Amino acid sequence: MPKLLVLGGSHSDVPLIESGLLRGLEVHTTGNRPDHPGHRLAHGYVPGDFSMPEQMLDVARRVGADYIVPGANDFAMLSASYVADRLGLPGHDSYDTTQLLHHKHRFKDFAASIDMPVCRHVRIETAGPQSPEAAVAELRYPLMIKPVDLTGGKGISRIDTPAQLPAALALARHLSRSTTVIAEEWFDGTLHSYSTVLQDGHIVFEYLDTELCLYQDYLVSTSISHCAIAEPALHALRSATSRMARELRLIDGVLHSQFLLRGDEVRILEYTRRMSGDLYSRVVQLVRGVRHADIFVDTALGASARVTAPALAPTRPFVARHCVTAQQPGRFESLSVSASIRPYVDTLSLAVPFATPVTGDGTSKVATVVLVFSTLFEMQQFATSCPQHFACGVQT
Repeated sequence: MPKLLVLGGSHSDVPLIESGLLRGLEVHTTGNRPDHPGHRLAHGYVPGDFSMPEQMLDVARRVGADYIVPGANDFAMLSASYVADRLGLPGHDSYDTTQLLHHKHRFKDFAASIDMPVCRHVRIETAGPQSPEAAVAELRYPLMIKPVDLTGGKGISRIDTPAQLPAALALARHLSRSTTVIAEEWFDGTLHSYSTVLQDGHIVFEYLDTELCLYQDYLVSTSISHCAIAEPALHALRSATSRMARELRLIDGVLHSQFLLRGDEVRILEYTRRMSGDLYSRVVQLVRGVRHADIFVDTALGASARVTAPALAPTRPFVARHCVTAQQPGRFESLSVSASIRPYVDTLSLAVPFATPVTGDGTSKVATVVLVFSTLFEMQQFATSCPQHFACGVQT
């Protein structure tokens, strides 16, 4: 039986594991969180740190993996590409291309070189001879200061004056493994995702949504399956994505991005070739009739990324996703959903087991909920009030 190694086992990775099982594969998982639910679904679990490429290479060899797919984590994506390069496994861009896409400074430099719509930016080499103040001298405040290797809003700061730069750099460096930090000009727009499927270098499928950061700046907590994007902005986004795919000669499969939108202007923030977390794949399946996770697994198997007819029109167009987050420190004790919203719940998945320690700073996600509504108005109403419908009980 062919073996598939999934780098991860969180609730976000379960759709990948299930997809492998549906294909008759022997599925093995890895990660440094043995309590994650996906490991219990797999044929085998090997403890490991998927942010360490060499360690993942060793795991793949021990398992005898024929195929490898990353979970919903950028470090997992980088390690999967590294292992695929070393072992000659199918379904991945080269390791160098993967690094270019997933390290912010390399991506932004490349994007600017081919005139993609990205924010003006500079690299700050914190261990280099040039002062940070000199590095950002040509940029206009406010600025966004970002680690180059982290996702989920980690280490990101907005600064309005040069006096705030040292503290922002210190935060980014404290959390990052890199000495390089990126500074970019602030763009005041709404946040969205744009998920495409590439086939023979062309976009054959696209899905857009709107994303909200309700509990902490720059950390997405909620999304709705609606994006009020004008045709000129969509054309710019689509053209830039296609141009990048051609320039980098990306393989078939999912290419996912986040972008900012203001009127007819877009600013692309980042791309990834891994599956997005927090049941994003379930949302795409409900809205467009495509099993998103299947495309990732089929790509890892070396199969062509084929999108079938149900993707041509929305099937259940009004779908929201919300991450329930602890609001005080302690241990996760209970979860409740208001009676008025329960009829709309399609899927509820715990992100951590009960009794897990949580913080109250807006980063301790305990569950993800997917909801289906009858109208756009209902979905938008939910998006403006969703925190009041969920309670995370905490034992202090």
